[in-house]
Amino acid sequence: MKANFLVAALALFCATSTFAQQPGDTITVDSWNWSQTNFGSGIRDTMVTFPDDPTVTYEKVLMSYNMRCKGGGVNTGGGNNVACGEWDYSCNTYVHDSSRVDSLVSTHPDYIISDFSGTTYSYTTQPLFDFYQYTQQNVVVNNIVSESQYALASGTVPVPNALAGANNSGKAQFMYTAAELTGAGFAAGNIDGFLVNAVNGGQVNFMRVNIKETAAANLDPANPETTGFTEVFFSDFAFVGGQNRIQFHTPFTWNGTDNIIIEMSFTNTVGATDIVLDGSAASGMAIHGNNGYNVDLTGNGHFDIPVSAMASISDEITVSFWAYGNENILPVNTSIVEATGAGGERDVNIHLPWSNGQLYWDCGGDGGYDRVNQPMTANEMAGEWNHWAFTKNATTGVMEVYHNGTLWLSGTGKTRPIDIAQMVLGKNWNYGNNWKGKVDEFRVWNKALTGTDIQNWMNIPLDNTHPEYGSLVAYYNMDEGTGTSINDNSVNALTADGNSSVVWNFERGKDLDKFFVADGERPAVTLVQGTYNTTVTPTDVLDSILLIPNSVTKYTVVSNAGTVMDDDINPVSTVSYWEAVPENIYDGVTGTLLSTIPVTAEGLITPVDMDYWRRWPMKFEIMSFVTPYGIGLNLGPDGKTWIFDVTDFLPILTGPKRMTMERGGQHQEDMDIKFHFIVGTPARDVVDIQSLWRTESRPYTTIVSDQYFPPRDVVMNLDATAYKVRTAITGHGQEGEFIPREHFVDIDGGANEFQWQVWTECAENPIYPQGGTWIYDRAGWCPGAPTDLNEFDITSMVTPGATHNFDYGMTGASGTSNYIVNNQLVSYGDPNHTLDASVVDIINPTNYVEYERTNAICNTPIIEIQNTGSTTLTSATIEYWINGSSSPQTYTWNGSLEFLEKAMVELPTPAALWNDLTGTGTSTFYASVSAPNGGTDEYVHNNTYKTDFVVPDVVPSHFWIEFRTNSAASESSYELLDDAGNQLLFRNGMTNNTTYRDTFQLGYGCYQFNIYDGGDDGIDFWANNDGTGFARFRQVGAGVVKTFEGDFGGSLQYNFTIDFPLSYEELYDTYVVELYPNPASDKFVLAAGSISEAKIELINQLGQAVEVPMNTTLDEITFDTSQLPSGIYLVKISYRGKLITKKVIVE
Repeated sequence: MKANFLVAALALFCATSTFAQQPGDTITVDSWNWSQTNFGSGIRDTMVTFPDDPTVTYEKVLMSYNMRCKGGGVNTGGGNNVACGEWDYSCNTYVHDSSRVDSLVSTHPDYIISDFSGTTYSYTTQPLFDFYQYTQQNVVVNNIVSESQYALASGTVPVPNALAGANNSGKAQFMYTAAELTGAGFAAGNIDGFLVNAVNGGQVNFMRVNIKETAAANLDPANPETTGFTEVFFSDFAFVGGQNRIQFHTPFTWNGTDNIIIEMSFTNTVGATDIVLDGSAASGMAIHGNNGYNVDLTGNGHFDIPVSAMASISDEITVSFWAYGNENILPVNTSIVEATGAGGERDVNIHLPWSNGQLYWDCGGDGGYDRVNQPMTANEMAGEWNHWAFTKNATTGVMEVYHNGTLWLSGTGKTRPIDIAQMVLGKNWNYGNNWKGKVDEFRVWNKALTGTDIQNWMNIPLDNTHPEYGSLVAYYNMDEGTGTSINDNSVNALTADGNSSVVWNFERGKDLDKFFVADGERPAVTLVQGTYNTTVTPTDVLDSILLIPNSVTKYTVVSNAGTVMDDDINPVSTVSYWEAVPENIYDGVTGTLLSTIPVTAEGLITPVDMDYWRRWPMKFEIMSFVTPYGIGLNLGPDGKTWIFDVTDFLPILTGPKRMTMERGGQHQEDMDIKFHFIVGTPARDVVDIQSLWRTESRPYTTIVSDQYFPPRDVVMNLDATAYKVRTAITGHGQEGEFIPREHFVDIDGGANEFQWQVWTECAENPIYPQGGTWIYDRAGWCPGAPTDLNEFDITSMVTPGATHNFDYGMTGASGTSNYIVNNQLVSYGDPNHTLDASVVDIINPTNYVEYERTNAICNTPIIEIQNTGSTTLTSATIEYWINGSSSPQTYTWNGSLEFLEKAMVELPTPAALWNDLTGTGTSTFYASVSAPNGGTDEYVHNNTYKTDFVVPDVVPSHFWIEFRTNSAASESSYELLDDAGNQLLFRNGMTNNTTYRDTFQLGYGCYQFNIYDGGDDGIDFWANNDGTGFARFRQVGAGVVKTFEGDFGGSLQYNFTIDFPLSYEELYDTYVVELYPNPASDKFVLAAGSISEAKIELINQLGQAVEVPMNTTLDEITFDTSQLPSGIYLVKISYRGKLITKKVIVE
């Protein structure tokens, strides 16, 4: 008999020119192709021009969705930019229609209160303070018993910076040498005070005098002395014009050899009067600093830094500043500065820190950004002043971070160029991630500074003596002390504007330790030493520090209904309030909380959420797909092509439309997507399609609570007579991906009309083997496969023109469960045909990727027919044939199909069906339906369908199955079937790690070999502990014919033929003659297909022909050697045009 043989291949319709206008013609529209993969981080985004001739109708629209590993390669080493990407990603395709509106209800609080996370905010409009209690020592000289005076640096040169009391704070240091002291007659011993002459009088508060000995010869403003001082005076002091006595509460004992530094500091919460002292000129002997102004950005403050001067920044940059993080808040997600390029990409960003406690320095915005990062210590992060400098040289590829003048972090290979079009200090580019803390001395260069330059200049103001002053593009020293703007002290002089939430601070005089300047004069002091009758009175005083107010902004919603614009969230007012909590009094030295001061609230604010609508051009998800695990995956040089019916989207597939591919996998593989518009009359018109809710990815908690996808009223299209809901849902996150959940669609309340489990079996995925855990079942999807699509007919539940309430939800979930949800409503017109049938698919034979698990086949074609007429379909005639056959096979189908119902039809396979095969290459299978219900088919253009297919493998007739179990043999079984479905072999109950061999001598025909795995993990899967097995066919007496993939998931089906359409030997030009046993004692056998046709001679060692008795069958000849002398004999075989010689030993 002749075998029933066929294989499936992709049946893509014939595409005609884009001007096709006749029924049955096809207009093909391109979108993306392989050349447009371009690995990157953004979405794929393009404009596609669809047909828009209103006079042309379309029977259907098909989308061919081709995916190929990049360049047709195979990923062998991992990574996402090699061949097929290593990991699986959602890869969803959308068409955007700006004539329609997607809307999503959202919420916004009616009040936003900075740095407040409670539910009810009690406030006061009166400024609140933290108080620090210090103990001053008020010294009163009752009488002087005896005293010696020693004048130093005498003169009348004005000294204005010693006690510049018009400032909020100040500190000055003056050096007096040991030579000056001894020259004045002062010997080693106590200094009990000093006298100074003031040009004018005035009050100086919190005045301190500290003294230390030093071996230094001068004072350096870049490195002021900050340690080793002894406090000798601490009190408020009222200067008078003329001589003023500063009597120490504790004498300072001079060693007689070192120079001394006298340090005077003060703090005036409100500026008073500069005290000008008499003195003399001196070089290198005097420095001072005032105020130490800085800006606290904690309460939602920021500055917009002008960027017009930053066009010179391309390959190099330095950003530096002083920062004091708020230890009560950090670490949280912050950006202390961010700059973006002209395209909106990140070019400069500093997380100081992120919520994980890491500092991130990002720079360069060419298709991403370069980054270095490192964890911060608590002291680096907050609670004290730290200097930070961030550099990049894109030419050398070096990025560096300096902390307090020392290299802290570096990275190489960072070559992305820099382009700055916007810069924000205190927040990110869109004014989020507000930095929590104080900042000072913000500087930007178009040069990567050296560590030496950074260290030398971090403590002093910049001037034109800086070695890279010409590269300075922005310098904000923040010495304004008030207002909402800061001045640029570079040559560019560009003012940066801030918001109303910036708060100015100054450093207490005692704490000033940087940004000193050198002075050319020092006070004339007269040291005093003697015996005194004094009274020292400790006095507690409070220093007040203004608390950062909360920025309180009230909002209202302004509707933009009827447009594509979001509702406006408009600020009504912004005020600064203080939270009405007790003020604290701390010990100024230890920081210990001493007591509190009650605060009376003036009012309460309880923020509530306001509903508002967000709107976009309607975004239609036309395909939800997940990319495959790419390691080891081979999709071939032409990739794999899926065919999807997208006719439901016809109302939007007109004219120019934006098309995007999103959600992470859009750059993983080469993609080629085309739309094929088949001109003609559809079974029914698609009147409209709309998204019931905007497609979103949301946590289950927001779905269950109706925060997203809430019940929604929908007006049913009045021109439609039938309606359908399309839903595609995928679960993600550890629990969302791997746990099945119940989802539902409800119409008008009551019991759910539709409820289903979102769960997909992945072990039978036709795309295999993949890397990763491709076999694991998942919520609505599998790697390398389209998302499950559920379609629900709701015609009987709704009324045209009426308003109905739709609700989507799920019955519950847990853990990390996020869902991408797409629900669409499709509206249809009446049937266009009364009596019509169509062929809509060919399952076997085909090369469609969806059916690869069961193809190639060699028997029983299976097609799918559909009733496309309004009359119930009860019978039809089906013709089917291969290639250009002039004698189609005919089959009469009987059944009952209502409008649009479908039926799978198994077709008989007479031997004549295969007569028109063209060898082992590609052939085409056709199926056509006619005579519905014995009548005339109204629309012939949907009657015929075709697919390409390839012939199954041809296997030698004499072979064995070699199967080795893994360590889970109980899961494995296999069988061999003939073309009638008879089971020739079934093996199960095998032993672990054991090899089984089953030998067959099969006749001409079609066969099927099946392997089953009860664990759905094949016999060679990397992510279990089952070990490795294998399965293969071996030709008897020769090598391996076929090795089967062990990582096959749940099952493997292999269809093959024996001697059809050619014999194995003819097909592969390999004729194998076996001789056994060898050595022989009383007989040996020659075995080969049709060996009886061969001419055979037996030759002894003398070259003489020897005749022996023989027993001949078709495929074997047995030689009786019982009477032959022992020795070596040659067997010459003339077989199928070849001369074969074999050697046999007779014993």
